[in-house]
Amino acid sequence: MSRNQKYICGTPLEHCSGGSVLLPKYSVKAHNSPEEAFACFRRYLIREMRYIAVAGCNRSFRPPDGGPVLVLTKKARYGGILRTGKADTDRYKRDYKLR
Repeated sequence: MSRNQKYICGTPLEHCSGGSVLLPKYSVKAHNSPEEAFACFRRYLIREMRYIAVAGCNRSFRPPDGGPVLVLTKKARYGGILRTGKADTDRYKRDYKLR
């Protein structure tokens, strides 16, 4: 069973490298995998927000003003899931026994 899912990275639309997805009320940009979403947000933090990557870890970032360190979740779990359709239409049909 393949899922038809996209992942939202949290980057502002003007800086996101994902593909456009049209929803009924608004449009968003989304990625095909959590790894792509992670890379997009990491790129945004470094290039636009001027965060500095902590040595030895690609998930930890120090802000330019010296504030607390920001730690992102694992690449494999990163991003909000945006379902763009159902791959299995019989998913909600169950076999019920009449008693």
